[in-house]
Amino acid sequence: MRTWILSLVAFLLVGSGLSPAQTGNDTLVKSVFDRLLAAPTATRPPGKYASWPPQVSIISAERDGERVAQENRLNAFAAAPDCHPIVRISQDLLTEIIQGDPDRLALILGHELGHVVLGHPVCAPAKDRTSVLGVAITRDQEYAADAKGYELALAAGFSVRNGLKALQALDQVSHYSSFEALSVDHPSWADRLARLDKQQAPVWRSMSAFSDGVSFLSTENYELAAACFRSVTREFPQAADVMSNLGYTLLMQYIDQLGDDDLRALGIGQPTTGSFYGESLHLKSKIRGVDAGLWTEAVQALKSAEQMDPSLALVKANLGLAHLVSPTGSDPKAAATYLENATDMLRKDKTMDNLHGDTAARAVINNLAVAYIAAGDRDSAFKVLEFLLGHLKDPTNEQSFLQTIALYYNSGMLLASSTSSEDRGHAAAFLDRYLRESPPSSIWWHLAYEKYTDVCKAIPTGCSSESQLTSRNHPPLRQAVAVDLGGDKSLRLGEPFQAARGRIGQGQVVGTVPGTTMQRVRYADYAMDVIASDVVIAIVLTGKQSPELQLKEIGPASRAKSIRYGMTTEDLESVLADQPYRYEGLLDTWVPYRFYPGVGIAARVGPQRTVEELVLVRSVEE
Repeated sequence: MRTWILSLVAFLLVGSGLSPAQTGNDTLVKSVFDRLLAAPTATRPPGKYASWPPQVSIISAERDGERVAQENRLNAFAAAPDCHPIVRISQDLLTEIIQGDPDRLALILGHELGHVVLGHPVCAPAKDRTSVLGVAITRDQEYAADAKGYELALAAGFSVRNGLKALQALDQVSHYSSFEALSVDHPSWADRLARLDKQQAPVWRSMSAFSDGVSFLSTENYELAAACFRSVTREFPQAADVMSNLGYTLLMQYIDQLGDDDLRALGIGQPTTGSFYGESLHLKSKIRGVDAGLWTEAVQALKSAEQMDPSLALVKANLGLAHLVSPTGSDPKAAATYLENATDMLRKDKTMDNLHGDTAARAVINNLAVAYIAAGDRDSAFKVLEFLLGHLKDPTNEQSFLQTIALYYNSGMLLASSTSSEDRGHAAAFLDRYLRESPPSSIWWHLAYEKYTDVCKAIPTGCSSESQLTSRNHPPLRQAVAVDLGGDKSLRLGEPFQAARGRIGQGQVVGTVPGTTMQRVRYADYAMDVIASDVVIAIVLTGKQSPELQLKEIGPASRAKSIRYGMTTEDLESVLADQPYRYEGLLDTWVPYRFYPGVGIAARVGPQRTVEELVLVRSVEE
């Protein structure tokens, strides 16, 4: 639902010159909306609004102006400017999603009319709503409007089964996971479909879990990603692409635990991450040290995926990566064979047609170069790295950033093994750039620095010291999305609260918000409060018994840092160096928190300049 101010603009703007298609849509919208209004439960909420019934119309550039139409390109909303209820739907939504189908339109308009019938649109915006409260209230209202819209469409004689195709189509064009939905103002489409589409609820729940897994993979939260993919494989054990992602995730967990000596023993370059599937076509169609057990579980999952569907390129690519980091010693020849096959298959792999496709392809090609280097095939490795350098793009996200610095590492390490002074000079330049841009906590950083000190004498500027290389190097941190409670118990943002209570106990309800399902639940043993509706929205750490929050830098095998209740602001700033923050009233509009949106952590600092409260919460996008 957009703000009432934007709705008022749409309400007042007047235009003309409608096309025949738009005129036809006007007729369809009015006809469907009139049928919905005739339903017995489509009644005016008591004491609400200055007029009735609500007025409906189409947003279009011709009628409302280009800006309003563009901001609402695929949108429908309800509002109450000056206490007069309105429902608006965009021309593009009608053209691309509704496609002249009255059943689809009935479910969309029914949802917006449901908001009005339930009294959700307000005549003026609330001034005392915090961002955390806003997420909870909006989620409740969206679910309630879904149910009311379903009821209205059914009562008006529309096919809700056919109407659900509109929500499925919207999931395709505006997809986000359940976890990502905590930073926007609506639950994910998959979560909403799981409630409405009872016959296929297991599919939608699994798709929601898969999307969460991909989201956690992208931010290198491997343990949480593995839990998501395991839940999907329990429901759909024959989903090869899901099994492939599970194998990849376990492999990344294994690599994350390797130490300096492990890498020296393996003698390999730096693999890159990103070779996972961003969507599951199967579902749509229906601490440190070698952990040999984890590696074996990863390979078993990948082998299972390969048997289910031999055409999946990333399965072979990740089996190649597994042979590079085997706990019994690297097998670069077997790795190269798998990775060569994967490279040949990439163009034919139908599952690569998604937003992660380019990132995954670059990861596979880089890892092929790593296999060639480990196998002693310098010429083949040089050709592959030269190809990647020639097609290097500016990093646009964490995965592409990691791939870029891995390319510097592998190029530098390969050239450093040359006897040519020119090659060694180029090696020093690559390693210098790698060391300045990559996380010093990464175990590859120390290996690169050792090699750099050997070859930097070949460049005219000489060698930079370790302090010079790290003076401006503050790599990004992985988002904090979960709390480790010990004893194999954890709690993460976005997970169903009912399931969480089954693991950690019921807790004591210490606060509620009237008219919503939002509650604040206290767990005294952990000095922790949980703010939740149907899902966990925020986790608040309030005392000395609170668990520490572990933060890791982006990149494989990076070391962890921790922040905790009671630490000084100086220590907090040392851990969160260069992380931007803003002051925000997350839980109370009168109590300011330092909110660090990049890592999803807020801190309330007391008069003694110590941390008196830590909050895990997603940044709400404006």
